[in-house]
Amino acid sequence: MDDIPSWIVLDELNVFAWPGFDLRPVPGSDPATCVYGILPRGFFEMVKRLMLDQFGERAVRVVKRRE
Repeated sequence: MDDIPSWIVLDELNVFAWPGFDLRPVPGSDPATCVYGILPRGFFEMVKRLMLDQFGERAVRVVKRRE
């Protein structure tokens, strides 16, 4: 992650084609990849738990994204 503000929406699940049209390669990557890295395990587990809580409360909305 960089210093640009980012957020995770916990009550929406996106449905889209992968890889998407909007993926861009990581600058300077060789070979070219759109993968910047992995999330730290603790952060991932926290986000997963919070999303599962939302899902359990039936507060999750599925959003279809178009290309």
